[in-house]
Amino acid sequence: MKIRSVGTIGVLACLVFASVGLFTLTGCSSLHRAATSLVSQGPIVEHVRGASPKEAPDLYKKAVDELESQKFQDALADFDAFLLNTPTAAWTQAARLNSGRALEGLERWGEAADRYRSVIQATAKAPRLQAMALYRLSVCYEAMGDETQVVVTLNDLVSRAQFLPREIGQAELPAKLAGAYARIGNFDRAQEFYRRAEIGIARLRQESGGEIPEWLAQTYFSMGETSRQQISWSEFESSIRPFARGQIFLLQAAELNRSPWSDRAADELVQVYNSLFETIRQAPMSAGDPVLAKRALQKKQWARVGLILDLMTELRARALPQATTSAQSAKVQKALDQVNRKIQNFLLERPAGEGLTDESRLRVKNRAALRVESVDDQSLEQAFIKSSRKAPPSNAQVPAPEPTPLEESVPAIRVTPPSPEDPNL
Repeated sequence: MKIRSVGTIGVLACLVFASVGLFTLTGCSSLHRAATSLVSQGPIVEHVRGASPKEAPDLYKKAVDELESQKFQDALADFDAFLLNTPTAAWTQAARLNSGRALEGLERWGEAADRYRSVIQATAKAPRLQAMALYRLSVCYEAMGDETQVVVTLNDLVSRAQFLPREIGQAELPAKLAGAYARIGNFDRAQEFYRRAEIGIARLRQESGGEIPEWLAQTYFSMGETSRQQISWSEFESSIRPFARGQIFLLQAAELNRSPWSDRAADELVQVYNSLFETIRQAPMSAGDPVLAKRALQKKQWARVGLILDLMTELRARALPQATTSAQSAKVQKALDQVNRKIQNFLLERPAGEGLTDESRLRVKNRAALRVESVDDQSLEQAFIKSSRKAPPSNAQVPAPEPTPLEESVPAIRVTPPSPEDPNL
């Protein structure tokens, strides 16, 4: 009897924990499976994104509307309130999944991942909801920099792609998997999945009969989104590998001129290019001899600046002529021009260890005599140097020098005439 009572307590404990989404994928036990079966009894509503159905509870619909309006904190509070009041309703798992999306919007990636894992475990009889939870879980892994888990999760999802919305299963999923493979250096697999993504999006557009479907801009944005990844100097090349292809998808989203996704795509491009340049400009210098360390850093910086210029050239070449009049496209082109000017100014910096210019030598020589009024503005000093080099004009009236008075300590010299009786005469 003791064993049975402990088992009952364990099942009830698991049921309580499952209702708040604290289980993970690893370490599943028979007690947890029993608790999950209790939570999952009855129908499960597989609402995954977009406007909530009319038959949804009012609080759930309110939270979804807040989520779609990017009011993430309000949405999270209302989803949590709904889960607290109705922990085992038909809408519970859909609410838990969408609460994870709200946590994503707040960049609380670990908490969002926990929500998605609990949904995955509790939705064996709801494959559409389970597949979407897996997809969002991969996004959290990507944001946390766990590329191995991104690849594993997305490959697991490939076999469930039929349970995802078609635009996600045929376009977003292969594009995300291609980017993950590119970041870990498996370029053959990356190219394979990029081709799948492009074939998938082309097929979907063809099926739309020439019309631009509502989901297209969002899909292009999702295919190219990379802002969740931190761009670091130490992993600079791996950071730009997926962006080289992803920026094309973002440009296509921006050119569609469909709010809000075209605006978000343009902002994404601007943000990434500025981040790439700032990462280069603020690169840390290694220890050792300052001149040698600076020279080595400059070589790396200039090489990586060249990579940015190549990316910009490729993006400009892909821009559609008829799309240049859209506000989003104009914003992207303006940002590229600004980054290009920053790069050109950056490349004008003198190489480390190169000798001083003539003006620099003169400034060092006269450092004690010259006094610069503003540290940030050398124009006063340069004006003084230039004025000192100029000879006075030929017709200038130069005043005669005044006689220098003798020092009082020096005795005056007296000259006396010679005497007529002087024998030397």
